Amino acid sequence: MFFDKKKPLIHLVTSDNLVDTWALSRLCCEEDVALRCVGVKGVLTTELLKKLKENGTKVKEVPAETVSETFRGLIRKFGGQRLPHKYNCEPFVRSISKRMRQTFEQGDFKTLIVPANFGTVACGLAREFFHYQNIYELVPSSEKKVYIPCLTPESVVSGTFSQYGVDFPNQVFIKPIKESANKPPFPTDVAGRSAWKFLTKNVDGFLGEILFWNIIGEETR
Repeated sequence: MFFDKKKPLIHLVTSDNLVDTWALSRLCCEEDVALRCVGVKGVLTTELLKKLKENGTKVKEVPAETVSETFRGLIRKFGGQRLPHKYNCEPFVRSISKRMRQTFEQGDFKTLIVPANFGTVACGLAREFFHYQNIYELVPSSEKKVYIPCLTPESVVSGTFSQYGVDFPNQVFIKPIKESANKPPFPTDVAGRSAWKFLTKNVDGFLGEILFWNIIGEETR
């Protein structure tokens, strides 16, 4: 973790960072960091609320007109700290790259598919996906491909990649897609469902072993 573990983390939940909120809750649980979330009533789903509480996360739901005031108030009250918007910072990208490195220890892949909104997680994964090397080197980096189905404009994700110098123009393909109600055989969110539909629709065009990164999924699945 890249913040002071002795201080609580105060997180503002919005409709476009629900996946991030779950991931942050899980990470804080693993790292023994106190997490308090503030969100507008109705934004957090029943399923997400249950998962957050299972991780020990404190959740406060308030009316939209008081959410900003409540958020700032919690920071003052607990001497808390907050993360950069969309976790857009180098330490977070490095932590995601580390997760990819751990995944590569279990196998080698030629194709990575990861859903994205802002692209910070996808950026960290792609950076390590191309740079990772082991003694076997079954798949040369030059042959690897990354596909990023996104519900946001392509320029949003490409801007994040450019910010961190992840530049593989012939190997990274950002694919704007529409929301899908398709249900994959594992728990996920709307971005994951839509990306899974992209995968199943185009699977015959991908080469080698495929790694699908389900951001909101569980490690045991």
